[in-house]
Amino acid sequence: MKRLFAFLAASFVETNSDLWRHLATGRLLAHRDYHFGVDPFAYTTQGVYWANPSWLYDWLLYVLYSAFGGTGLVLLKALLVTALTWV
Repeated sequence: MKRLFAFLAASFVETNSDLWRHLATGRLLAHRDYHFGVDPFAYTTQGVYWANPSWLYDWLLYVLYSAFGGTGLVLLKALLVTALTWV
């Protein structure tokens, strides 16, 4: 019963803007247009080193989104949360 609740509770579409930023950064990484140390989405940080600690997550999220689409991301998230209930 806990696992069913975990699956259903995690089966919602992300609505925050962070998802789109992660996908956009992942797209830049996948197309080799990303430059490490530079924030590609801000004009106020020119000449300032910007570390992106989530670059690998961004790339993986974009690859999964390209392969499975938005519905696939929701399903993968729900399955991951359900798997965490076994731990």
